[in-house]
Amino acid sequence: MKLKVVGVLAYDSIISEFGKKENLFGGSATHFAISASYLNKNVHVTGAIGNDFDLNDINILSSKGINTSGVKKLNENTFRWEGKYEYDSPNDAITISNSIIKGENNVLNTYEPQLFSDEENIDDDYFLFLANGDPLHQYSLISQAKNKSKFIGLLKNKKVLIIDDVLTAGTAIRGTVEYLKKNDADLVAALVAFDREEKNAEGKFYKSSLSDEGIAIYSIASFSDLEL
Repeated sequence: MKLKVVGVLAYDSIISEFGKKENLFGGSATHFAISASYLNKNVHVTGAIGNDFDLNDINILSSKGINTSGVKKLNENTFRWEGKYEYDSPNDAITISNSIIKGENNVLNTYEPQLFSDEENIDDDYFLFLANGDPLHQYSLISQAKNKSKFIGLLKNKKVLIIDDVLTAGTAIRGTVEYLKKNDADLVAALVAFDREEKNAEGKFYKSSLSDEGIAIYSIASFSDLEL
């Protein structure tokens, strides 16, 4: 079934302990659409880009088989975000600034999102994912949605599997679990690609601590699996 992703396409400048990279193609819609393309071969992305946008970056999406007919180019600047990541909390993005904070002219000031492009059949069944963006835009999109849409993100009574890349102290997983509880979701388990096998102040592995809290957690690989 078609998966429609609506959100921000942006240029990011990122600072970490390993240095700084500027003008990286990012944005909430971009990241989700690329991730989803590995599981769904009928992903459509909707968003706005500016007249300063490098159209070669659209090829990054197209190369993943993502339909970009819903991407609209406006006579504004592309939205830009600047942030940093700390070494010990790689899942937590810290915003330094962005186009709105700076008061810069950008596409989000005038963009009015349309759920369907002219090339689409509005009677198709589809899943709809509203990536991080302006709440007013999201409300507008919900209003445009047909009854045939199935919203991704409505969690009540849904079974959820948390997937994360690295388990360090479990902060991100705990935060997600708390969010799921508030939204009456049913957590099945948490799966991480790599467990760093770090310990808390009591000398207990964080993975064991999460298990003691009632979170079924599994890892594909652990630090002890490495041949050093």
